[in-house]
Amino acid sequence: MTPKRPPEAVPHGLLIVVVALTLVVLGLGAVTVALQLRPERAPATAAERDIAIWKARLDENPSAWAHTGLGLAYLDAGDETAATEAFHDALELNPNDWMALFQLGLLVKDTDPDTAVDYLSRSGDAAPRSQGVAPLVALGDLLLARGDAAGAKAAFERAISDYPFDFSSHFGLGQALEQLGDVAGALEQYQRAADFNPDSEEALDAIERLGGSPTTTEGP
Repeated sequence: MTPKRPPEAVPHGLLIVVVALTLVVLGLGAVTVALQLRPERAPATAAERDIAIWKARLDENPSAWAHTGLGLAYLDAGDETAATEAFHDALELNPNDWMALFQLGLLVKDTDPDTAVDYLSRSGDAAPRSQGVAPLVALGDLLLARGDAAGAKAAFERAISDYPFDFSSHFGLGQALEQLGDVAGALEQYQRAADFNPDSEEALDAIERLGGSPTTTEGP
């Protein structure tokens, strides 16, 4: 019976080569994983970082508020097209997302004022207490610009009802009342506006134009 020969030892040099090749393969694999985990290009600006953050949140939870946050980040970056798409995505999930409605109203007010009026009015209805003032003032300003003083008056009155301590609401209501011929009512609202911003030249000029003085008024 022929005795079994012991297995030949792997030459030391070959072992080193095999180990080296194995490490290279493992190293390449690690690099591949690292590249997959690392973004292709790190965000260069704060706006780009915000966009990346909101996209990550959308991956975790595709909610309406995350789409709205992404839209606001796009606006900050100057990308109105992407912002508009994000706000529409938000409304698909929540038709009463007041911030998405508000921003869409602002985005289309120059190109599609009728749609802007609808967005801003819905935003004012859906906004939490004391936050509806912004879309309602924007609505009033838009209606004034379109020559609808009566509609603007209603919008500014809604804004004041929501938050009575805002300069723009009272000043806008003063403008609407003046256009409607209510000089006394307009003067009162201009004076209210001056209470909240005593340095406003436009409020002081309006008061002087109507023959009044910037005296402090009482009540909201």
